[in-house]
Amino acid sequence: MKKLYIILIVILLILASTYIGYRVNTMENIAQDGDTVDVHYTGSLEDGTIFDSSAGREPLKFTLGSGQVLEHFNDGIIGMKEGETKEIVIPAGEGYNAGPLAGKKMIFEVELVKIY
Repeated sequence: MKKLYIILIVILLILASTYIGYRVNTMENIAQDGDTVDVHYTGSLEDGTIFDSSAGREPLKFTLGSGQVLEHFNDGIIGMKEGETKEIVIPAGEGYNAGPLAGKKMIFEVELVKIY
């Protein structure tokens, strides 16, 4: 009878550790408000003209929801996973209010490098 209990306990421990390992491996790190993130990006206009890029530099580091970047850019990063790439489109008139990019549609190719 004692052997049966030991076998049952061993089986339960194996099942529990398998479940815990499954849960840890399937819980992906998703970017959310308040997270600090590193992002590589290339910003271009509709005609393909690149106006800014982090290529060859350190990634852009900012805190989601802090107002450090354009609202559409911020919102586009929320929900991404580390290593994921995405295109974020900022419609004309919803980006910058002044300067050479004011009133222009901007297209960002982004890669979420790291979530802190």
